[in-house]
Amino acid sequence: MRIKLLASSLLIAFILTGSAFSQPKPPSIKEKLKQLKKALELSETQAKKIETILKTTESKMDSLREKMGDSHDGARDAMDNIIKTEEKDILKVLDKTQKEKYAEMKKEMEKNRPQKGERPEPPGEKN
Repeated sequence: MRIKLLASSLLIAFILTGSAFSQPKPPSIKEKLKQLKKALELSETQAKKIETILKTTESKMDSLREKMGDSHDGARDAMDNIIKTEEKDILKVLDKTQKEKYAEMKKEMEKNRPQKGERPEPPGEKN
């Protein structure tokens, strides 16, 4: 059971964060929602609420990208704030067990996420 949860968490982390090396575009809301439904065993009501949260996040991110244009000054911090709001809103929808699973997923995502100032190596350019 624990291995299944860990495997699911890793899959979700990969899908939610995307591959920094090969995925130019983040997964769609539909893909994110599908994975969250499976990993967290969401009810239809929860899934609908989370879908709304994901759409709101996507809209905010699109607006930020449009506003920032070619300038990336402060973009990382602004995006981090949008994501923190998304996570907080998702947690409001989840029950205790789901929150625990989500926290494990988040922990895995954080391990795989580049830190501020770090840039992942492009594919095929390992030293």
